[in-house]
Amino acid sequence: MVKVSKKIILISLLLLVFFVVNGIFLFLITNYIKYDARIVNYAGIVRGSIQRAVKLEMCGKKADEIIEKTDIILELLLEKNYRFKLYGIRDRPFFDSIQELNKKWDALKSKLEIYGKNKDSRIRADILILSEECWNLANTSVFEAQFISESKFKYMNFILLGTLVNLCLIILIILMVKKWVYDKLEFSALYDNLTKCYNRASFYFHLKNEIRRAERYNSSLSVIMFDADYFKEINDNYGHDIGDSVLRTIADICQKSLRKNDYFARIGGEEFAIIALETTLKQAFIVAEKLRIVLSRHVFRYDLKVTVSLGVAQYAKGDTEDDIMKRADVALYKAKHNGRNRVEMEDL
Repeated sequence: MVKVSKKIILISLLLLVFFVVNGIFLFLITNYIKYDARIVNYAGIVRGSIQRAVKLEMCGKKADEIIEKTDIILELLLEKNYRFKLYGIRDRPFFDSIQELNKKWDALKSKLEIYGKNKDSRIRADILILSEECWNLANTSVFEAQFISESKFKYMNFILLGTLVNLCLIILIILMVKKWVYDKLEFSALYDNLTKCYNRASFYFHLKNEIRRAERYNSSLSVIMFDADYFKEINDNYGHDIGDSVLRTIADICQKSLRKNDYFARIGGEEFAIIALETTLKQAFIVAEKLRIVLSRHVFRYDLKVTVSLGVAQYAKGDTEDDIMKRADVALYKAKHNGRNRVEMEDL
């Protein structure tokens, strides 16, 4: 359960990283398209402003505000850092047009200034020629900007696909985190954190269900209870870390020695219990004795030898969980009283 949760966390983190990277990509692409749209708009404003300024000046009206606005926009467009994103050298025709337009615009402004003082027909003719050239260059700039911007609309497919992927990633992350939380809660509810075997609540839940099954099918059911002998001395002499290590080792040995369909749990500090299915009292005694021998022969850390005392009880018709557990506990107490490191059965 813990390993699965670690995998879920790792996958969730990878999905989250991919989601963030994908989100950044979508943000940049969207910003680039908005940025390019601004350049197209500026080029269009310049084209219209030049024509309007010429008309006003030719009619004897001042167009200082329009001229100033056109100068500012051209200055912005000519800035080196104000380039089309994700396009590079292919935006050169646009900037060539803007640079040429800027030169013609300076010449046109000079002619307009002179014309304001001297309404000479030759100056007027020069203005009309320069005005037409400026309009053509501005128009070319607009089309170049539009072409560059429209070329990027292929990225819209990436945006749509990325949005769909992001949506899927969000759902996956939610599901993975939900699975991880569920696994953690399930593990905490069913298993003992120290030994990783079933805990007391889980043991009683299974025992209640197995008692019902034994009643329904008239099958045998036994319970084995045991605890480590003189366990307090281990904690006192070697420390709780060694005591915890002993409990984990006992749990590991028991889980490897028992049948897969038996329920093994830690129900107290150093106390454990086993639900032996389809097992009579005498059969459970044999199982307990084998377990006692295996544990007594094992060498724990610091060359420790640890023994256990075991009590065995069999389900009787009408028993509750507490009834059979109480008789197993009495048998365990008898094993302790009779010298420890032994198995005792309930009194029949």
